[in-house]
Amino acid sequence: MAAEATAEIQDGKADVNGVRYHYLLARGGGQTVVLLHGWGSTSFMWRFVTPQLVARGYTVLVPDLRGLGDTTKPVTGYEKTVIAGRELEYLKWFHNSEAVNSRAFTNEAEETYARAYGMPGALRAGFEYYRAFPNDVKANQEFAKRKLTMPVLGIGGSGSFGPVIGNHLRHVANNVEAINVEGSGHWVAEEQPAAVTDALIKFLPPAR
Repeated sequence: MAAEATAEIQDGKADVNGVRYHYLLARGGGQTVVLLHGWGSTSFMWRFVTPQLVARGYTVLVPDLRGLGDTTKPVTGYEKTVIAGRELEYLKWFHNSEAVNSRAFTNEAEETYARAYGMPGALRAGFEYYRAFPNDVKANQEFAKRKLTMPVLGIGGSGSFGPVIGNHLRHVANNVEAINVEGSGHWVAEEQPAAVTDALIKFLPPAR
């Protein structure tokens, strides 16, 4: 993509509430968009979408979440011994089993994620997100009592959460737009980056 070559990306770190976060920052204009990755990924997952947003005048901030990528790892948690030392094999299985367009996961992408999740403490930190599910249920029940009023966009792949993402979000938000991306599974930003970029451009305030 032509925009990929023109986007200048700053690679930095910042201390926030005792955690040293790694982030990528691409400056394109006054309107800032923050892109967050999910489990099994890092900030690397937004590599196709970021330059397209920058080319349209947005500034894009992409952090590695707490405990993942090059962000520092929490101390509490637990390890998975069926996985430690086999991060590449595990993540390949995980990415392919949840993807429709599995060709999106090149060897470079898989090796990048395997290095990130192979760092000391990374698997333990990643699994902490799943350990938090019971608390998430309680928190979401409280959130549902006072729903969000701002516009909320949900993007999901047709082979994953796409058909139901709108219904899930409407439990906690009133003004929901849901996009079901064909030809994608769980990893929409990598499997169908053009569709994700198009949905974001239509949803976001105009770049200034």
